[in-house]
Amino acid sequence: MILGNHETNNNITIYSGNKFFAELLKSYLDTLELSKQAQIDIILDAPWGYAFSVFAQINNNRTIIITDNQCGEYHLDLSDLKPMVLMAKPIGLDDIKLAVQMVAVENGYQKIPKYESALSKTERKALQLCALNSDRKQVAKMMHISPTTLRNYLSEIYSKLGLANVSDLALYYFSSHGFPDNFVKQSMQG
Repeated sequence: MILGNHETNNNITIYSGNKFFAELLKSYLDTLELSKQAQIDIILDAPWGYAFSVFAQINNNRTIIITDNQCGEYHLDLSDLKPMVLMAKPIGLDDIKLAVQMVAVENGYQKIPKYESALSKTERKALQLCALNSDRKQVAKMMHISPTTLRNYLSEIYSKLGLANVSDLALYYFSSHGFPDNFVKQSMQG
């Protein structure tokens, strides 16, 4: 189910799990002098993970995803969805206006911090699914692997990212301020 879609006067649909943010963006976009263009979908990734479920349900190649999650792997996973524009915090209204203008003329871009993941694509998928779903048997089934293989992937992920357990994994994936270098040491001490 898609929640919180708001039509603007400019042929733009905003999807967000946070009605307040969607209404603010709608109010701003309604004030812009934009020519009528092809349908553009903007997904405000609030709450985190929302963009994954909504993107799978809409059928539009002119999509903008905006997130304030700062996890590099999260950005890469959103990028794998292939939105025309992907933006991560910090962004402003002028950035959103530029994104809409770029999508209107079918030019895509990404405004996310540069990041090189230490994880393989399969490890990133395991990270994403485990952060979004606590049932490891279900995650293994979704990935078409055995629970033992998933456990091996998780061991590699923990080692590569310096994490101690699945709780750290979720905190890392849904971190809004980056993951502190000393977090694992602190969480293991007390």
